[in-house]
Amino acid sequence: MRDKKTTLFIYSPYECSAVEEYLEIMAGKGWMIKSLRKPFFKFKRIEPRRLKFSVDIFEGISTLDPRNSEKALDYRAYCEAAGWEYVCQQDKIQVFYTEDYDKTIDIKTDNNEKFKAIVKSSLSGLSNTLFIAILAILNICIQAFFNIDGMITSNIGVLAVILTIAFIIYNFISLASFSKWAIKTKKILEDGRYIEYNTYKQLKSKNIFINLYAVLIGLGVPLFMIFQKNGDKTVNVGTAIAFIVVIILLRWVQYIKDNERFSKGTNVVLRIGAGALTVVITLAFFVGLVALVIGRIDEQKNITEGFNLRVSDFGYEEYDDRLISYTNSSILAEKSKYNYGDLLDYTVFNSNYKLAIKSHEVWLKNKLKKFDLDLIETKLPKEVKVYGNEGRTRYIISSDNRVLELYNRMKTDDEGKFLDIVYEKLLKEN
Repeated sequence: MRDKKTTLFIYSPYECSAVEEYLEIMAGKGWMIKSLRKPFFKFKRIEPRRLKFSVDIFEGISTLDPRNSEKALDYRAYCEAAGWEYVCQQDKIQVFYTEDYDKTIDIKTDNNEKFKAIVKSSLSGLSNTLFIAILAILNICIQAFFNIDGMITSNIGVLAVILTIAFIIYNFISLASFSKWAIKTKKILEDGRYIEYNTYKQLKSKNIFINLYAVLIGLGVPLFMIFQKNGDKTVNVGTAIAFIVVIILLRWVQYIKDNERFSKGTNVVLRIGAGALTVVITLAFFVGLVALVIGRIDEQKNITEGFNLRVSDFGYEEYDDRLISYTNSSILAEKSKYNYGDLLDYTVFNSNYKLAIKSHEVWLKNKLKKFDLDLIETKLPKEVKVYGNEGRTRYIISSDNRVLELYNRMKTDDEGKFLDIVYEKLLKEN
């Protein structure tokens, strides 16, 4: 039977009473809180007991103060004199318990001061996550504008979009929840009533979502990398391992950052150093990933399997040293790229999802807007739409499940015959 247990439990300062409920439930099951290091709660085994907990925000200390600062010790002595036993601390949060479950003495009796402390602490945490959420929104907008096809033709890209959207939704729901609580509580205090908090049941539902999200990141990203069809299998596995190592390193850096055992000056240096180290590790991972991708570009040359349309179909001789071709695919779509010098360059985007096809077609039209592509009348099936520029060198050809971007510099006297060959080779269903 194990004597220690660690749980993942995320909360905001205005949900402290829900944490108190959680700790009481755990104590009733035989687990006593030992230490708190967000988002992890560490417990030790005890005999099941009925305990009452107080999770309090002490504004008299800074997050940079050592754990046992003089002010913190004085505050704990004050609480212990009132019958509370100190357990642990995380930043400004102090955890106490008492065996007298019916004790009614609250550590903080001034509800207005308590409300101000909770709002201040909550806004500090929310501002950080909202800043990240805004950056995530900006990233999705940039990707959608410049590289939507690359984003949805990679399983990693698809997963990243799902995770990012979920993260954004979660953060804005958290902001709405806090705003609702703050407005409601302020009105309650004006009426002279006691502060109400979110319950453990409400917080538990939120944490189920967070735990699933964490599992999706921890397992989904490495698995998607390993089973990604695009690129070299060794590179994908290596990237997955690198991702796991980065997560471990960042967790270790966070441990250093949260260390409160030293003096305030030392903690400032540790946090600045840990923050810089976090940036370095993250950048090193992404720079290394880009370097791997660039290093594999040459290996994508001369791959002609699966490319039905080539310059040889128009009477030109094909030399491997001038050819670049590759295919990317995901659970949503597939993109095949063929480039032969300045003669023929095309990209086929294939998907069974109409929204993906339509989105790619709109994105492509905006991308090639400067070439003034107009709808061309052809003898191709009516579901096939062809857009071309005046010089007939650039085309967008779309069907129900494919969109083709084509750049042609070959000499083609008969455009109809040229489009027939393109249709037969790339768009016609076999």
